[in-house]
Amino acid sequence: MTARAKKPGRKKPAKKAARKRPGKAARAPKPQPIEELPEAPEPVNPGHRYAVGNQFWKARSSHGRKPLFKSPGDLAEAAAEYFEWVDANPLQEERPFAYQGEITMARVNKMRAMTLGGLCIFLDIDRTTWKDYADKPDFSQVCGQVEEVIRAQKFEGAAADLLNHAIIARDLGLVDKQEHTINPYEGMTDDQLRARHAALTGGDQTRP
Repeated sequence: MTARAKKPGRKKPAKKAARKRPGKAARAPKPQPIEELPEAPEPVNPGHRYAVGNQFWKARSSHGRKPLFKSPGDLAEAAAEYFEWVDANPLQEERPFAYQGEITMARVNKMRAMTLGGLCIFLDIDRTTWKDYADKPDFSQVCGQVEEVIRAQKFEGAAADLLNHAIIARDLGLVDKQEHTINPYEGMTDDQLRARHAALTGGDQTRP
């Protein structure tokens, strides 16, 4: 009997390698929102060292242009607005600061001195008009108080080295006055002194 030939069996298909699923990458932390800083005011003249806040001549009181103060209270209220404006608008100066080898520019507030001229600009009047108010009996007390506030602010600022003490001292009339005595005989020789003495004493050597 002839042996039956074995039928070739079906090859089992090779198992496909399982795909490795990539692991989930760690999520990067969400960036925190950066707080926006207020933009610094731009100077009127590019490259100028002082900021816009130093343009004091643009400030005006709320009493309008060429105001007419009908009562001492109106004048006192307008002067109080000037005092508040001076306090809220210090002078600004840009200064370089070095930190870890880097130089950065930063603005430094400087005390603004009150002045009678600055008050008149703020009130939109001139010195003559202010003097006219000060000469009025009803306004004299208010004007005197306003001038004392201005004087005290400058004096205290200079005493605390917040203002230039030399300038403030001259402005307030606090400079010491020194009397200088002139010697008319300074620089004269002995012969000149003897001749001068003889002329004054009529040649009498016994007189001093």
